[in-house]
Amino acid sequence: MPREKFRTLTEQMFYILLCLQEECYGMDILDKVPQMTGGRVTVGSGTLYNLLEEFSQAGMIRETKVEGRRRSYLLTDL
Repeated sequence: MPREKFRTLTEQMFYILLCLQEECYGMDILDKVPQMTGGRVTVGSGTLYNLLEEFSQAGMIRETKVEGRRRSYLLTDL
């Protein structure tokens, strides 16, 4: 039986979602996670954008703005 998606979060997932308590762009998240963890946790851009897509499809975050290639996201109530 496959495990339920997002039942447990990796540190990267946790900190990405923590950043999205406030509206931010992907590049903001790439900067904030290492700051929040004293450099202990980093997120690569490929990992970040893959997780943002998965979180969005799961209804955990929503896209709030699109400015050219820049997209901002925010947590949903879910």
